[in-house]
Amino acid sequence: MGLLLRELAALLETRECADVTFVVQGQIFSAHTIILAMRSPVFKAMFYGPLREQGGHRGITIEGTQPVVFNALLRYIYTEDCTSCMSSLDKYDNKQLTMHLLVTADRYHVKGLKSICKKVLGCVIDVETVTTMLVVRIYCVKQAAQPA
Repeated sequence: MGLLLRELAALLETRECADVTFVVQGQIFSAHTIILAMRSPVFKAMFYGPLREQGGHRGITIEGTQPVVFNALLRYIYTEDCTSCMSSLDKYDNKQLTMHLLVTADRYHVKGLKSICKKVLGCVIDVETVTTMLVVRIYCVKQAAQPA
């Protein structure tokens, strides 16, 4: 990992100069709107688009994801390092959480992470997970079809 990415990872860890907080199932995550906006068109619209909230970005509640998954998303956004992002999932059910991470990456249009999740899942697919993966695919298609 280069110096810039190490410094971005440190920014995420230290929360220095963070200007947004997210609440995921009671757990608080701090981040930097400009970094999120650079890496995700959804975050860009949320923070800098015409429908952005006025008066700050404190305590944005994120529904439909788990803290470990949201943390992995943030780590990827800041570092583009999937080994650290996936290692945070290792202590949990890796297949299930990778599927959740795929849905979350799709939700925020983080294409690189979405592609990596697909590759990881392609290596571990079995009869047990194929149905779940089909449901994830249908969910992603339905989300893409909904107006923003």
